[in-house]
Amino acid sequence: MQNTESSPFFPTFREVAFTAIAFFAVTFAVYGPSLGSSFVALDDPFLIYNNLAIRSITPATLKHIFTTYDPELYIPFTFLSFQLNYLIGGLSPFSFHLLNLILHTLNALMVTWLFVLLTKNKPASIFGGLLFALHPLNTEVVIWATARKESLSAFFFLISLLSYLYYTQGSRKAYVLSIVAFLFALLSKVTVFTLPLIVILTDWLQGKPFNRKTLIDKIPYFFLSALFVLVGIIPKTSILTSTTFSEKILMAGKSTMFYLWKFILPIHLSILYPNKNPITLSSLEFPLAVAALAAIIVCVLLSMRRTKTLAYGFGFFFILLSPTLVHFNRNAGIQSGNGTGIQFASDHYAYIPSIGLLYLCVLFVLWLWNLPSRTRDAKNMHRALVSSAGIIVGVFAVLSLHQSTFWFNSETLFAHTLSIYPYSTAARVNLSVIYRKTERFEEEQKVLEDGLQFGPNSKLETGLAAIDVRKGDIESAERHYQNALRIDPKNSEVFFDIGVMRSKEGKIAEALENYGRALSIDSKYVAVYNNIGSLLLDEGKDVEAEKNFRTAVTLNPSFQEGFQNLGSLYAGQKKWSDAEDAFLQALSIDQSSVEIRLQLVPIELELGKNTQAFDLIKEIIKIDPKNAEAKALIKQMIKLGIIG
Repeated sequence: MQNTESSPFFPTFREVAFTAIAFFAVTFAVYGPSLGSSFVALDDPFLIYNNLAIRSITPATLKHIFTTYDPELYIPFTFLSFQLNYLIGGLSPFSFHLLNLILHTLNALMVTWLFVLLTKNKPASIFGGLLFALHPLNTEVVIWATARKESLSAFFFLISLLSYLYYTQGSRKAYVLSIVAFLFALLSKVTVFTLPLIVILTDWLQGKPFNRKTLIDKIPYFFLSALFVLVGIIPKTSILTSTTFSEKILMAGKSTMFYLWKFILPIHLSILYPNKNPITLSSLEFPLAVAALAAIIVCVLLSMRRTKTLAYGFGFFFILLSPTLVHFNRNAGIQSGNGTGIQFASDHYAYIPSIGLLYLCVLFVLWLWNLPSRTRDAKNMHRALVSSAGIIVGVFAVLSLHQSTFWFNSETLFAHTLSIYPYSTAARVNLSVIYRKTERFEEEQKVLEDGLQFGPNSKLETGLAAIDVRKGDIESAERHYQNALRIDPKNSEVFFDIGVMRSKEGKIAEALENYGRALSIDSKYVAVYNNIGSLLLDEGKDVEAEKNFRTAVTLNPSFQEGFQNLGSLYAGQKKWSDAEDAFLQALSIDQSSVEIRLQLVPIELELGKNTQAFDLIKEIIKIDPKNAEAKALIKQMIKLGIIG
């Protein structure tokens, strides 16, 4: 691992090819088993398998992905990559996981390349690149399909930064490529808008003069950055204003120190990191974290008297992490000073920022390598250093492989979270839904009840109330609902659930009243509009019902039940073409649905589309060979002479 200042600056084609093959072999060996993992019930449904916009590449879908949010991030290029995945492999999770893994490996190679340019040392840079490739903290980005926005934005971010470094050596084309790649990075995820500061920091590291020319060079970067900050801040206004300045400072200290610790000791990683204590100075974890962070910053600033490297590495980390630190209250649901239940960190937020810390690791390895250069024990020291580096890479590989097993499906993922953070409400609620769908009702109730030992919780009480409603124990359900409202009077889900309960009791006026309360808290509550529409339809108020169904599917174009209800409404009005459109829309959302096909068959017959009706019946029998209703329809069609 000798210093290569005098060796050729650029790696040879053979070196590049060998390194690339080695990196792909290593990443596929570690993450390859996860290619068989499922999608998980955390953003994947909304962004991928229930997202109609990714199921084709047309002018309409392209317009949609470039003019909408996700709903809180502007990520059109990420959606475009999902469209390409669907075009190649449909909704197979394998295709999405494979592209994530390929992108991550390419990113690791570019990180290596970046370190070569900054340190002029290939072996140490390869070690840094392998750490990036195998660091357990990056497992989430590799395996979580929705985390594509991180790996894709990092891909273009690294191309932009690398191209800028080549531009500083005289390549004008590299400058243009850098600007274009930065634009693509922003279109993948807006949070990379801090790249212009990284470019300036890199100039400073390399001793580039800061003059009129270098300032003009930065104008396109800052223009794009400012433009996308304005675009990106629109859906986050409520999140940014939901916490005070002091809460943001306290949480930033806790989150940053958490990332630094997990970078050093990447164990007990989770998809969810629930905050347990109120965000105040009286919760000692917050002021202690801020004090520790301040101490690190002071030490880094003092180090600038002797070296720029510490400031560059930590600056790289802090600058790129900073956009993620201010919107921790992603649901904008906590009251000032009461931050319990929110998520204070996410592994994928550290993906690009960790490059700065890895740069410091590479420099530390080089320092250790050169330390004994004039002693007789140099050879033994070097062997020990190489062995230690190999052990670290091996340990990271094992830890990442182990971490990836928790991503097999939603149940294993949330169960793992509870094993580390038993007070995680989000994990308990998600697990309860899984247990309910798989008819493990005792486990559903137990996982919710066990969570109450960590303190009163509105969402847990709401879940227990829903179980009581299913059992017919209305009295117990009402107690749970009242408990939920005492804890959180602005929990719209409680009013929605009470509305459902009153509707089942036949108390329509009370149901509508509670649905109205839910909408007063959350005006975009899709299921509320759908349920109001159903009640109005039962009362023969077709115009009002249609209005509510339309609102539901407008707010969520992937809301299958809303389109089904619209289809039923139009069928009742004998508007066959409108009914057909609505049911076909519902079928495009759930292409395996037998129920929707059965509803669509008589409509196709009314429209005289006998062939389409027969095709639908054949599809039903293919999905469900024993479906009696489909077989009865075939007999009826034969009897009527519709088919031979």
